[in-house]
Amino acid sequence: MKPETKKDDGVAPVVGVMLMIVVTVIIAAVVAGFATGFISGNTGAPNAFFDVRLNANAGNTGDQYVMTIEHLGGQTINTSELEIKTDYTYTGFKAGSTAGKELINRVQKSSSVTSSSQLTKLSDGTQVRFPYLADVSIGAPGASEVNFGNFDFKSGQMMTTGTSKGTEAVLGFDVTKSENGFGPGSVVNVRIIHKPSGVSLFDKEVRVA
Repeated sequence: MKPETKKDDGVAPVVGVMLMIVVTVIIAAVVAGFATGFISGNTGAPNAFFDVRLNANAGNTGDQYVMTIEHLGGQTINTSELEIKTDYTYTGFKAGSTAGKELINRVQKSSSVTSSSQLTKLSDGTQVRFPYLADVSIGAPGASEVNFGNFDFKSGQMMTTGTSKGTEAVLGFDVTKSENGFGPGSVVNVRIIHKPSGVSLFDKEVRVA
């Protein structure tokens, strides 16, 4: 009499189905991880639109170089998450030089402003981190609440440098010195970067008006 043998015909399909379920769950977790940024390490960039302007003959006295950054629409962003990067190049030639053009000066300036940038001390003792929020209902220039990096930037609001001194703090050079060649028609490349995601929310050449 032959001993009975157990039939395992039904085991293999069950194991196969279980393995397929496990693989499906793992794939779903990986996809979800990338979508939420846990694996990639990136936080999604906010949806926001800015406009940047540089104006000569501006400010309260009408003789200042002033930069303004306006929030045109989209999400509110805390300025501690933003970095403002600028690049400026000026090439000066000797007046009346011939075809070869005698180079007398070349200026290349790059600057970066973040929430950890130094405060600028003004003549009245006020300390400001430019650009500040232009909203006196929240605080006057120099108040901690309106210093760059300390406020939420909302649609319809504007940041400003207010004066040539403030513009100097953002651009990284003295905009009033003739050797820097800065004035109406000068071009500055301005980038506003969302630091957590590394995405540029604004990246354009801005001409001094």
